[in-house]
Amino acid sequence: MVNDMTLIDFNDSSQTAFTKAFLKGLAAPVMLFGMFDMPDCVRVPMIPPHDTKPAKSITDDMETVMNDFIKAVHRTK
Repeated sequence: MVNDMTLIDFNDSSQTAFTKAFLKGLAAPVMLFGMFDMPDCVRVPMIPPHDTKPAKSITDDMETVMNDFIKAVHRTK
């Protein structure tokens, strides 16, 4: 018997469908009250942020955007 989690398989005969549903019903309390070990968490290393001042980085970003905008305007003329 294939261990799958489909709720209804219309290709099964009525006897096979009953057997699958009966076994899933028997397994329900085990799944509900069972104790399962969780896998270990993957540790992601922390990367420190750059040591720049926010005002400087914002002005640099705005300058880059302004230069790109000016280049785009000159290209469309």
